[in-house]
Amino acid sequence: MRCTLLSQPPTCLDWSESFLIDLEVENSGFAPWRGIGDHPVRLGYQWIDQAGTRHAGRHRSAIPQSVHPGESIRLALRIDPPPAPGMWRLQIELFREYIDYFSTYGIQPLFLNIEYVLEPAPRDVILSLASAAHDAVGSNILAQVQALRQTGYRVLILAEYADERLPTDTLLATVTTRRNLLLLIDYFVRYKAERPGPLTLALSGTGSIPLPSRDDIVGLGMLPRDALTDAYASAVALCQLSLNESFSLVLMESWLQSRPVIVHADCPVTRGHVERSGGGYAIGSYEEFRAAVDALLADETAGAARGERGKAYVLERYTWSRLLPRIEESIARFSRPRPLYARLAQRSIARALSFTRQRYDDDILNLVARAVAAAQARKQEG
Repeated sequence: MRCTLLSQPPTCLDWSESFLIDLEVENSGFAPWRGIGDHPVRLGYQWIDQAGTRHAGRHRSAIPQSVHPGESIRLALRIDPPPAPGMWRLQIELFREYIDYFSTYGIQPLFLNIEYVLEPAPRDVILSLASAAHDAVGSNILAQVQALRQTGYRVLILAEYADERLPTDTLLATVTTRRNLLLLIDYFVRYKAERPGPLTLALSGTGSIPLPSRDDIVGLGMLPRDALTDAYASAVALCQLSLNESFSLVLMESWLQSRPVIVHADCPVTRGHVERSGGGYAIGSYEEFRAAVDALLADETAGAARGERGKAYVLERYTWSRLLPRIEESIARFSRPRPLYARLAQRSIARALSFTRQRYDDDILNLVARAVAAAQARKQEG
């Protein structure tokens, strides 16, 4: 196994801070990695303290398809902080579900040295809301803000809109700002400067970013469900360049209307959807954005084919008829007793480890030490 970091991990973690690590893993062995079955291969992690004690992480990443020798796969893994402050060693590696980590068999994992610190108050907490105040729900939001401030937190509110009842020193950001709208506008303006024509950028939703005064950039505001569905269906493509997505419902909605999408390559979630479905383009630069738009405008059939692949992806994975059996199966799998095969396999591995060269040498040294100590004791008694 060879791991290549595709994102720069932190060297220091603050209070309760998780992070996402993006890496490429190559199968440098002789057997394929299976992502399905009784013992699928997963990517996981462990924290190792200075005393050598290991703490297994609770997150893992599934391998979406089999990876054969010589092949590589790009995976994202969420890392939660270790259980206590101090210097830690982060061990990232593959493991076989219910069996053991690959390092058990001598395969070198990836190690990172990270310091975990607890910062004194004041600490920050983010409230993620569709709206702040404006209605009866607002009183609950104000109560949360007041309670958090009294316990030493600095409150940051992420909302589409807010009103004057909120404390004046509360920092506000808009959802639109976080979704890389400015980058999309910049790419679009540069594209139209190079490729004049009737192409229009239509923006739905609300936000505080002032839009350029141009005929080819149109703010639609909040659209009713029927109008939004029509907008998806009539678009050349949906552009979603956000870097912070946990699922991205708008991608699924666009694909259900058989339209392709353009996402940012630095967002593991949306890039993963596009790579698995073949329903669009993952771009990391203006040049890649330009190439994607050129391809969509040059061949409507190819764009429609990508949209159809996206639709098939949604219907195959994310309808209730598909999701509920998977949820039920996961609950049943993790709650049932471990099968006899898995228990015997772990016992066999533990038994085999007792015959490693290192343990053999340690046992010999302990035996010699005991023999010397016994001889010295008899000499003293004589």
